[in-house]
Amino acid sequence: MDSSLLQTIINITGQHDTDALDRSLVTSLAEIVPASEISIMQKIRDDISDKVRDVLKLSTATINTDRNNHTIDDMQKTIIANSQIIDCMHTATVIKQALDGLIYLYIPLIIDNK
Repeated sequence: MDSSLLQTIINITGQHDTDALDRSLVTSLAEIVPASEISIMQKIRDDISDKVRDVLKLSTATINTDRNNHTIDDMQKTIIANSQIIDCMHTATVIKQALDGLIYLYIPLIIDNK
């Protein structure tokens, strides 16, 4: 196993604080997946609308190809979910969308059946 991948797994599994785990997850993904943006969104409980909480967003520099050059926005925002996010939450399956030359992947993270 690649030593950087192993270190990434160690960093993620060593977290006990939810905020630290979120940060570790997005930064680790940014190191191994070529993505311009990675977000963690959370379904708002007991909300019948299509709103989700954008908990954490990592954006990589589009000018620089260095994957370690990124910014993290942890200012939680409530947003209206698009149809792909809604499908992902309701079906608990990966949703792939191609739009304007970009590929969007919506990946459900299920914890305690939620």
